[in-house]
Amino acid sequence: MELKLARETLKGDNEIMPITFEAMAKMVEENGKRGVVFYLDRENAEKDLKKLESFFKGKNRHTLIRELRYSMDSKDYIYEVHVL
Repeated sequence: MELKLARETLKGDNEIMPITFEAMAKMVEENGKRGVVFYLDRENAEKDLKKLESFFKGKNRHTLIRELRYSMDSKDYIYEVHVL
């Protein structure tokens, strides 16, 4: 399954990069006990984020998923995912 990483700028000229669950797990394993933070685009469905959470639960990892707002507009947010 793929999720979309957040854009690096507010302008729409850069494309959204996908990342797979397996690639995320590899990054977490490489980092060891420190954990990893991923910033995901708001276009990701909440059910996909729940699948991500259960994926890492199966690997004995804890996840924290929250919305990170960067302006007062209700549509201006990204997801912040901590994997420990």
